[in-house]
Amino acid sequence: MHTRLLQGNLTTLNSEILKEDGYGNFKRKSKEEPMHYGEVFGTWAFLTTTKGLIACHQTMRNHTGDKDLYKLLVEVINQGKQESDHHHMKGLNQI
Repeated sequence: MHTRLLQGNLTTLNSEILKEDGYGNFKRKSKEEPMHYGEVFGTWAFLTTTKGLIACHQTMRNHTGDKDLYKLLVEVINQGKQESDHHHMKGLNQI
């Protein structure tokens, strides 16, 4: 497997871990298999970005004087927290 990775044949490597569902989406062959490094990186990147945006929106919320904008920012923050928690737990369940 490492030889194929070094040769850059990621298609073969990915096909061993993922299967296509017929709609162009790839799914795990088995929940028992560990996450692929690309999946780990994607999860990490998503969580890092989401948590950064939550902090940014919290700062905006703390400095706004507009009540409507405040309510919108609260909704955005709550949605971001919900998404972050959902994907974080989903990723941990696959490890």
